[in-house]
Amino acid sequence: MKSQTKKILASAILAFGSLFCAMDANAVCTKIGVITSSFTFNGGTFYNLTPVAQFLPLFVDQYFVAAPGSNFNQELSNAQAAGQVVRVTGTTTTCATTGQFRNQGNVTAVSRFAQ
Repeated sequence: MKSQTKKILASAILAFGSLFCAMDANAVCTKIGVITSSFTFNGGTFYNLTPVAQFLPLFVDQYFVAAPGSNFNQELSNAQAAGQVVRVTGTTTTCATTGQFRNQGNVTAVSRFAQ
C-alpha cells in the first residue's frame, strides 16, 4: 500500500509541476511531457506533448517546427521513438489552458531527460 501511495504522490507532484512550469521570466510556454504523436505537412511538423502524469490524455499541448531538417525535429522525433520525457519551449506568450489541442507556438528549445 505504501508503494501505491508513493506513486500517487509522485504523479500528483509531476502534474502540479507541469501545470506551473509555464511561469517563465521570458513569457514563453514551457511544458514537460512525452511526445505521443506527430504529423507532418508541407509547412512543417506538429508534435503533440502529453503530461507525464496523465494516464488517459484529456488534452495535448501542440508545438510546431517549421524547418523539416532542423535539430528540433530530430530531437523530438528521437524522443518520441524512445518514449523519453522532454521539456519543450514554445513561442506563445502564455500557455494555452483550454481545449483538447492546445497550441503552444513554434519550438524554441528542447531538452530530453535521460531514462
